[in-house]
Amino acid sequence: MLQLLTSDQLAVIHASSLKVLDSVGIIIEEEHALSILEKAGALIDQRKRIARIPSSLVEEMIKKTPKSLILGAREPRHDLRIEKGSVHTRPASGYTQVLDSQRVFRKATRKDLEDAIIVIDSLENISFASTCILPSDVPTELNDVFAVRIALALTEKHLFFSPLTRKTFDFCVKMAATIQGSEEELKKRPLVSFIAATTSPLKLPREPALQLIECARMKVPVMLDSSPMCGATGPASLVGALVLQNSEDLAMNTLIQLVSPNSPITYGPRCAPLDMRTGMPSWGSVEMALLSAAGVQIAHYYGFPADTHGPTTNAKLLDEQAGFEKAICGIMPALAGSEIVSGAGALESLSTSSIEQLVIDDEFYSMIFRLVNGLEVNGDTIAVDLIRKVGHDGAYLKEEHTRRHYKQEHRLPLLFDAQFRNAWQTTGGKDTPQRANEKVQKILTEHKPKPLESDLERELDNLLEDAERTILRR
Repeated sequence: MLQLLTSDQLAVIHASSLKVLDSVGIIIEEEHALSILEKAGALIDQRKRIARIPSSLVEEMIKKTPKSLILGAREPRHDLRIEKGSVHTRPASGYTQVLDSQRVFRKATRKDLEDAIIVIDSLENISFASTCILPSDVPTELNDVFAVRIALALTEKHLFFSPLTRKTFDFCVKMAATIQGSEEELKKRPLVSFIAATTSPLKLPREPALQLIECARMKVPVMLDSSPMCGATGPASLVGALVLQNSEDLAMNTLIQLVSPNSPITYGPRCAPLDMRTGMPSWGSVEMALLSAAGVQIAHYYGFPADTHGPTTNAKLLDEQAGFEKAICGIMPALAGSEIVSGAGALESLSTSSIEQLVIDDEFYSMIFRLVNGLEVNGDTIAVDLIRKVGHDGAYLKEEHTRRHYKQEHRLPLLFDAQFRNAWQTTGGKDTPQRANEKVQKILTEHKPKPLESDLERELDNLLEDAERTILRR
């Protein structure tokens, strides 16, 4: 397993993070969250809303954090157990722009999301779904609720979503509970999980704080997202950025576990460099790959499951840049042991989604799964007896050992081309984006996700209408 940091270095990062929370503290922009921390022993500056959290409290809450969790699905066969040693994948989440099949860059629509979810539901190497698109042709204040409504009806897999506010979060969770049958059933097999984010440096805004409190009550799994930009909202030194990120993630976890111990979380290392020439976050950089892999080690230092950005890129097109950057950024955290490698379908520094890129990243994920499986060494695989049998003049093609191990150990590309040139030219000489588009069209024509029962559809529509009345005051 890839290790960039020694155990001593991890201990220093941990101690430094505790020092930050104890001496500098974190701004909490929500009164109830501040009172929860104060009752537990944090020192509160009410005027500045700064909570200085004692190291002993942070470490106590680390001990109360589960080291594994279940991500439930509409179909139980798609349930996932997230624990050390397992690797799962998902798309990126929450983008409002798409690069469509005609290579047109535009705002995303409901139809884009519907197509993307159907494709995600069909792809073998994407473990669970996400609201990868927030449509623009619905009320902006509710596009997360519309996205969850659309996705729940079109995938049998678990759904990860990006909530806008506490109110919209509540409606998204109510939809999931409706499908699972009750809040209690949702707690047993949570159909949805979500992202809650700090604002670096060292601020927890009101809405994420409220979401964290409610997710703890409901036992909805949450990915703790701290995203300092190196040199802007965090230190330019990579390890300094990791300390800041870790401080913010530990503060969020402390709040969650104080509300309800044993609440499921994943640790989401999201540091990224800032390109000082442009002011743009560089989500496809080699430093991003290093930070993600190091973030996995920090998560595992506490025993937390990690959810890292994987195949991310700064590229605007499905081109060579996207391929190189996604490979580097995806392989590093996977080899470090990340339990979830996210980012499928993302382009342009995590601002744009592409349905063809989803299909390409599905192929890439299959390569990641093969990489992390590694090599099996035993008497059968070492094959000394076989080598002796075949000798100097024989051939291995006819051997039963070859048939068996070829199927077991060799990954065959399904999208990427591996033909002789003549065969490739005979089938049209298509590049990867063209083949990806053909696969997308085939999926959209042939794949039919299992529909929800009609009474569930009505209940979800009623909740959507209720959200419109409540939030839009219609």
